[in-house]
Amino acid sequence: MDIYKAYNYSTQVLAASLRHPLHVVAAARMGAHIGTMPLESIRTAFKHPLTDRGLEGFLKDWEKARETLGDVFEPASARNPRREPIGNRLAGHHRSLGAGHRCSGCDSASSLSKTRGS
Repeated sequence: MDIYKAYNYSTQVLAASLRHPLHVVAAARMGAHIGTMPLESIRTAFKHPLTDRGLEGFLKDWEKARETLGDVFEPASARNPRREPIGNRLAGHHRSLGAGHRCSGCDSASSLSKTRGS
């Protein structure tokens, strides 16, 4: 990375075949932009006894808080009004496919009239 910076090369560095979480940390510290690794290395990176204990404690505290406060969060659809229910998204695909198509997604023929000039 020092050479690329010293000569002002415009490039990105890929750290390949990272086998241990410490390799991931070392590559990130050196400035690698992306890394490839086996799935087991990713799982190992997110598994640590202290994290597991901390999460366990947090979940116990969260349950105590919910007993006292009740359900304080609103459903995700209320927080994000732009998110459509799945039924609306499925109906929308009929409009984009045009009249008379055979829909493999919901196994029904569209009854929508043609809206385009073809």
